[in-house]
Amino acid sequence: MPQTADQVIEEIANVQARREAMAKLRENRNEYDRLLDLLDASFALQDLWPGVFNHGKCKTKWTRIPLKPRGRNHPIQYKETLFITNGRGETRKFPGDLVPTVIPRPWNQGGRND
Repeated sequence: MPQTADQVIEEIANVQARREAMAKLRENRNEYDRLLDLLDASFALQDLWPGVFNHGKCKTKWTRIPLKPRGRNHPIQYKETLFITNGRGETRKFPGDLVPTVIPRPWNQGGRND
């Protein structure tokens, strides 16, 4: 039996509602993943410097300095250092090879120091 105009309109509305619901779920999942990554990085910062959050937020800054090449066929190597400043303004530095990969590096994210 053919559908009435009202049935067609209702079906279109249902399809749109499902698409909107799926888009919202994807948006929520992306936000959940972002927050989970931040939490993971925060735990890693605490592992490097226990009590880093005792006086509020902390800030991180990376430096990346190219080392002298060992030859033409060797890729460029870098000295990477993470500086962490706690809520009191105290700063500690950590060699990049000791920093867990869950702590974001700007050159891996299209940020500065590429």
